Amino acid sequence: MEVSKNISIVIYLNSDLSKKIKIAYCKEISLSVLKSICNEKFKVHSGNKCILYDSRGEVLSEDDMDYINPEEPLFFSLGEDFSPDIILALYEKIKTLGQGGFGTVKLYRHRIKKIFVAIKFIKTNRLLKPESISRAYKEIQLLRDLNHPNIVKLIDVFPISSQICFVMEYCQGGELKKYVRDQGGLNEHEVVSLSLQLCDAVRYCHNSKVIHRDLKPENIMFKDKARTQLVIVDFGIAGIFSIGNSGEKSGAGSLYYLAPEVINETNQSACPELDIWSLGCIIYFLLTGERPFNGNSRREIVDNIIKGKISKLSYFKPYWKFILMNTLQVVPSSRWSLLNLISVLYKVKENEPLEESKSYNITEYASKSLSLRSILTPEAKVKLPNIVRKRVSTRPRK
Repeated sequence: MEVSKNISIVIYLNSDLSKKIKIAYCKEISLSVLKSICNEKFKVHSGNKCILYDSRGEVLSEDDMDYINPEEPLFFSLGEDFSPDIILALYEKIKTLGQGGFGTVKLYRHRIKKIFVAIKFIKTNRLLKPESISRAYKEIQLLRDLNHPNIVKLIDVFPISSQICFVMEYCQGGELKKYVRDQGGLNEHEVVSLSLQLCDAVRYCHNSKVIHRDLKPENIMFKDKARTQLVIVDFGIAGIFSIGNSGEKSGAGSLYYLAPEVINETNQSACPELDIWSLGCIIYFLLTGERPFNGNSRREIVDNIIKGKISKLSYFKPYWKFILMNTLQVVPSSRWSLLNLISVLYKVKENEPLEESKSYNITEYASKSLSLRSILTPEAKVKLPNIVRKRVSTRPRK
């Protein structure tokens, strides 16, 4: 029997996780031999009652021995059932990262792999309504299916006592909202770079028929402390859509980033236009550290959103005003497509250093119902590819 060098299996005593052993890994080892070694090392005599569980709580059989992953621990039981609480015990709690209506998010470190993870604890007593239960399990399914560098990775999900635990990659760079607020807005180069990352992640979601529906700075994290890579998190109210069919309906979302058609209930179906609106709001926030729609009361804020009254729009350089006006169109069909937005952002990036043009005024040109290509003169320092042909909307903002 050939023992693999420098590879071992960690086995915990199921009834007492403070006790563990390491056994040299051998592909040819049998289940009965492994159980005998456990009896000897743990100094117990379990007889035929002993059970070996994998890290998912599944009972190992002889056929499973060829598929053991040395990086995952095993659990030796004297006959007692496997408890999901054991899985959490494999992680060492570091600190609490945040708290919300459904539970808390805490930082843990895996005791064996030595990696940091963020674990979101959702209290099951908060999931009394059918839609709340559906939301939790939908997020599990979506995150398992989505695989993109700018979308948070779901590592594991398991229940413990009265909670559901989401084990996700830990984004060390912190929340986008805090970073931008601390800076008082970002420079244009950084805004373009981060916006393109967000657009690419949203494009991937839309291609996968997923609408996030709650894009906002609080739901966007930096992957590491260099703060160059963004990660979108929290797909709890995401919806599924398909071309030609009405997407899942929901009025949920965050007011400051919620599209007007959702607020006034004219269209609450999951569709790409919802995320385009939110992206426009986020770009505004990246530039200023402020929200695009404000007011002294909730009613005033809602009124400004529904009428499309973008705060301090005249302060922006023409190309940013151009982007904001077309992503924050009140009429969904008048909003840019994601492809339009990505194309313009790339052109802004390619023409660095960016120069403010005094040769055109977007509002003035829009009122003349000119095409985008005729608006963008050489002096504007912003060029569009042939694929962007949509007109600037001449409809009054409602």
